[in-house]
Amino acid sequence: NNRYAYAYAVDFSMPASAQVFNCLKASGYRTVFLRVYDPRGKGQFDAVSVSNIRQAFSARFGVEVYMTPQIRSTKNGTTQFAEIMYGLNSAGVKLNKVWIQVTSPVNWDPYPQNNVYFLNQIIAAAQFVNFSCLGGKSDFIELFLDMRESRIERFLKAFCVTIFFIGYLLT
Repeated sequence: NNRYAYAYAVDFSMPASAQVFNCLKASGYRTVFLRVYDPRGKGQFDAVSVSNIRQAFSARFGVEVYMTPQIRSTKNGTTQFAEIMYGLNSAGVKLNKVWIQVTSPVNWDPYPQNNVYFLNQIIAAAQFVNFSCLGGKSDFIELFLDMRESRIERFLKAFCVTIFFIGYLLT
């Protein structure tokens, strides 16, 4: 009667060859999480992601993509998401869903209301794309500190199809 199924998955933010994907597939991995937005500097579309997506599909992986947004950039959340759409569309890759990585509070704004505003910009830009949030529960609590824990979960549930807190899943 378990509602949750577990599977092996791997996360890539660096280039990987067909040999790497085939080895992972043979080792029992079924899904890959591939970064499509690199937060370094002002943030930018991760060009490596296109090759990784193609290699993963060739190896018959389930492919999930995630963005690691850069709140301290001069680019707002809308622009960052638009860069993902442009980069993938230019490569002929259709985006159906994106995970928003919300981890490492040190990389976010110290004011929770700014984090909420920024996340809302990304969500608004993702009009025709499903999205979910990925991060540790303690990260969410720190990033949205002025909200009670139950309000954080309600806030995220209102915007995210799925919230994966490392340790458990809310749907």
